[in-house]
Amino acid sequence: MPGKSRKRRSRTTTSKKTKRKRTSVSPDKNTIPLTKEDVEELRSTVLEELETLFRQQKFRRPVVENFQFKRDGKAAVRIASWNIERLSTEKVRNPGVLEILCLTILENCLSILVIQEIGDADVLEIVCKELNNPHIPLVKKFKGHRGSWRFSTSDVTGRMFRSSEYNGVLYDASQNIALIDDGLLLRTWKMRGKKKKFVRVPYLCTLKIDKFDCIIISTHLKATGLRNEHIDQTKDEIMRLPLVMDAIHDRFPGEKDIIVLGDFNMGPNSKDFDPLREDSYVNLIKKGQYTNISVRRPRGNKTYDNMWFSPQAYKAYTGHSGIVRAGLYHVMIPANEWSWGGLISDHCPIWAEVFTAKDRDKADLSGGVDNIALLT
Repeated sequence: MPGKSRKRRSRTTTSKKTKRKRTSVSPDKNTIPLTKEDVEELRSTVLEELETLFRQQKFRRPVVENFQFKRDGKAAVRIASWNIERLSTEKVRNPGVLEILCLTILENCLSILVIQEIGDADVLEIVCKELNNPHIPLVKKFKGHRGSWRFSTSDVTGRMFRSSEYNGVLYDASQNIALIDDGLLLRTWKMRGKKKKFVRVPYLCTLKIDKFDCIIISTHLKATGLRNEHIDQTKDEIMRLPLVMDAIHDRFPGEKDIIVLGDFNMGPNSKDFDPLREDSYVNLIKKGQYTNISVRRPRGNKTYDNMWFSPQAYKAYTGHSGIVRAGLYHVMIPANEWSWGGLISDHCPIWAEVFTAKDRDKADLSGGVDNIALLT
């Protein structure tokens, strides 16, 4: 257990400090004292275990495409989505977590990252500071494009395990990206005393990316449950997504570049997505392209995270998208109760490229996203 491991190191330190006065530390009569040789043997064992972990392939930084923010000679950026499991302030202050998060962004040349399952309102500020003024050695040593990072965090979207949940966005302003506005879908059902339409309210962003502007809807839909006991509620939330698009069209007439992304807790081939398909939305992550990850199932077995592009947004799609599966382990992250070398999340980040030199509609996005509500 990671906690017990720390306790053991503390005991070793105590032994070193008191060595000048006595040869061992004996808290009670039944404890076998540690000799200097015991301490050195324990230290060597710990160092050997850490060295073994570092040598393992899964802890090496991956070799990735050297994307230069162009595709076929035209300017392009990568938009990404990542459910980072229970990303609290405590978790992000783990150097291993922060290192992986920052290096995943930088190595994969992600220009916009929308994050679900944020546990505290100050998390993205910590990440942003590390990206702009790094202190972690590997983040400091990164040689590629660093960018100039900004962020925004939503109000509370709903609840997750033992915590409120937020959504948020990180974006690289050096790529001529501006966040026009962001906010949550209005909870009109709460005002009317009706059943929740969404357990966690969708997060809306309007963005200007060079000449291309778009609306991003971030979702974290209701989990189906271990035995599918909540599957009907998950399906209901999926079926309500077109109503969110209708509300957006009502606020921004003529805006056709819409991207719905996040954790849908359902595979894309489910017939519950048929209303989206009937509106010609296209999912970029296909059936069999798994987006979950675990120590036991490193290749995954579920396609819960996705991006759905509207017909016009799909015209800006470069044809390149991906799932980041490598480089998500770190020796400083607990794997379970008794070992280290765990994962930053049980979800992989997903990304897609869009061309940015052209916008195909004349809609005005300056009106803001406040008070956008479902029309029915």
